[in-house]
Parts: sequence; structure tokens; C-alpha cells
Amino acid sequence: MRPIGYQAGAEPKFDVSFEVTNTGKLAGADVGQVYVSDDTHPAVERPAKELKGFARVYLNPGERRRVHVELNARSFAYYDVQSKAWLANARRYRILVGRSSSEIVLTHDLTLPQSVSVPASL
Repeated sequence: MRPIGYQAGAEPKFDVSFEVTNTGKLAGADVGQVYVSDDTHPAVERPAKELKGFARVYLNPGERRRVHVELNARSFAYYDVQSKAWLANARRYRILVGRSSSEIVLTHDLTLPQSVSVPASL
């Protein structure tokens, strides 16, 4: 997990990348799903895993490919009723990657360095 061109004051963007391999004997497709978990005392009740991105990949037998899913500030945001705005709080988040929410194969902790107010149109 690495920041993409993050600058103080700018919207943070993160590149989540992982490899997918076709271990079968036929060509096929798979979908890698990226979830965000805010388990560090969130300001509002949130699901344990929130689907924030996915990538479908087609592979020939034995083929391996690196897949990229970009996360932005909206990927970490929640709607704050009091301020009537989408907010992404500066904190540690857990990034989870798998074929489904019940089949997580990779995890990574990521820190959002500063709180961000996210436009509703993002």
C-alpha cells in the first residue's frame, strides 16, 4: 500500500496493489475486492468491513497479474449529521483484500495523516 502523490492539504490517494494468479488449467476471471475497516473507535457506528473498490481480472492458465485499486478520501469517510458533511478522520484504518468479505487473504494498516472534509460529489 503506498500513497500516490500525497501532499499536505491535498486529497489523499492510495494505491492498493496485489497479485492474482490463475492456478487452474482453464482461462478464467476473478474479482479482487478491497475493504476498509475503521476499528479504532469510529465517530459513528460502521460496518466491520466496507467494500471500497474491486478489480476484475481475466487470466490464462498459470498467468499472474498485479492488480491496482485506488482509494481516495471518500473511501474512509462517513456522513456526520451534525456538520452535514462527509468526513474522513485522521487515524489508522485496516485495508483488507480478498475474493469476498468472508475470504480475506491480505491485510495492511494504513494511516490517514490528516482529517479531510469530502465533497458529496466525489
